[in-house]
Formats: sequence, structure tokens, C-alpha cells
Amino acid sequence: MTSPLRIVGISLIALGLAACSVAGGTPSGDPSESPGSGEITYPTGADDIVVRLRYVGGFAPPSAHVLDLPVISIYGDGTVIVPGAVPAIYPGPALPNLQRATITPAGMQILLEAAREAGLLGPDAHYDMAGIMDASSSEFTVNADGSIHTISAYALFEGGGREPQNPGADPAVTEARARLLTFQNQLGNLEALLGPDVGDATPYVATSLQLLVSDGAPVDEQALGQNPIEWPLSESLATFGKSMPALIMGERCGVVTGDDADVLLPLFGQANTLTPWTDDGAAFGIAVRPLLPGEGGCPTPVM
Repeated sequence: MTSPLRIVGISLIALGLAACSVAGGTPSGDPSESPGSGEITYPTGADDIVVRLRYVGGFAPPSAHVLDLPVISIYGDGTVIVPGAVPAIYPGPALPNLQRATITPAGMQILLEAAREAGLLGPDAHYDMAGIMDASSSEFTVNADGSIHTISAYALFEGGGREPQNPGADPAVTEARARLLTFQNQLGNLEALLGPDVGDATPYVATSLQLLVSDGAPVDEQALGQNPIEWPLSESLATFGKSMPALIMGERCGVVTGDDADVLLPLFGQANTLTPWTDDGAAFGIAVRPLLPGEGGCPTPVM
């Protein structure tokens, strides 16, 4: 049974070759061709980000930024990927619940027009908010009309769907933030914005996984007792991945793809965040992040 597409992160606070053409968009890599009069052009490749919202910064350890997933990613072929609901249990599942759906070309035009109304097809900008400490910024990326636009707003979600009070703020900044908040809320309920132009959500199955490996079993402070899982790949966990200076706990980051990812996915489906992984008599902790289309993995953490 399919389910509606909802962005839990907002309400609560296909890999492939570039498409030759998609109605309503400009063929990827050929800006000379354009859709009908008045339509907004955008790249149509399956790996081409057209709209993305992610939270950046804030008070969190560097490893959290390495593992962070975008709030929503919308690609040129109409694929939309969002984090889905997570069971309220401890320890939580190791593998994030990602959901995908498809937006029609007509729906992409509705979406991009909403982005234009939010001021996201103009110059890059950042809008601050006084009086709030250690919050994240909502960073919007829109690739349309031949340019990539990046606009962010600090603490945009702090009001639970409403703009926090900011006495003495520049009225132009207040208006810009209000338009961004409206678009952020629209991204949180695409069915309301797009109606039948967005399909039902189904699970997204990644073809590549980014792993953060730490030496020693995860600390089980409540002594719940976790069943270990034997590491199935030939590459040793003791040497897997590369160290990243910003990861203060000494984790190593690496990527698995193809057949190796296929072997690991069902095991991560059985694991939780405290599961110890064993290899050659030693125990390790692994935090997993599915990679989305176009992502390479192991980025430099945002500090």
C-alpha cells in the first residue's frame, strides 16, 4: 500500500543517465531548447538537482553533519526523495527510512513557479534572525532558468511553521523570510501544492551507502544488550574508509556501491544504532547514510 508524501522533518520542527528530454523542462546539457512560452526551464537529468532543501549549521557534532540527509531533493526527471517517518523507539533503526515519488512535468512547473514567488530564482542571499542561538539555517537550492540559486534563512523553522518574532528587523528581510517559510511549508505537503501531479510514495532503495566506522562497539549505556552482526565484506573494517580531521571521535568514512551495497542493505535493515559489527574478532560501530542520486559521499563536514 502506498502512502502520502510528507516531510516529517518540516512538520515536526533514480540513479540513471540524463534524460534526453522531458516535457516542461529544458533537455539537460542543451540550453538552446526551451519549453513552451512562459514555462521555467530546468535540467532534466536523473542526477540533476532542481530543488533541494537542507538544514545546515546549528549545534551538532561534525559527524551529524556528515550523516545529515536533505529535507527534500527533487531531480530533473521528477524524482522526489524525502526522509520518511521513523519509529519512536530506542535504539532507533540503523537505516534511514527514505521515500520517493515522481512529479509530472506540469507539477514541476507548479513547483518552480512557487519557488519564483518565494524569491528563489533571484540572486543568492542569506537572511538572519536575531535572538536565537545555535539553530540551523534552511538552505534552498533551485536550478532553473539556466542558473543555480542558493538562498538561506537562519532559524526559519523555529516557529513551528510560523515565522518567529523579530522586533526591529528590516521589513524587506521579514517579507523575504515569510515567503521562504511559505515555500518551506509547501515542500512539506506536496500533495496540497501539486495534487495529482505528484505520485504516491514508495521506499527509496539506495545503490550506494556512506559508512562512518568507529573502533569498538557502540556504548550501550542502558545495558539493553545488542546482537552483533558479522561484517560480510572482504575489506576489513579495521582499515575501512579514510579518517576525516573534523571527526573528533576518530571515525573513518567510506562508500560501498554495487554488489557490496546489495549485501549490506538487508543487514542494515536488521540493525539498530547500537548494533555492534564484528570482524576478525574485533567490534566496531557503523553509522550508515544512503547516498542520493548525484552524491559522492564523505563530504567535508559543515562546521
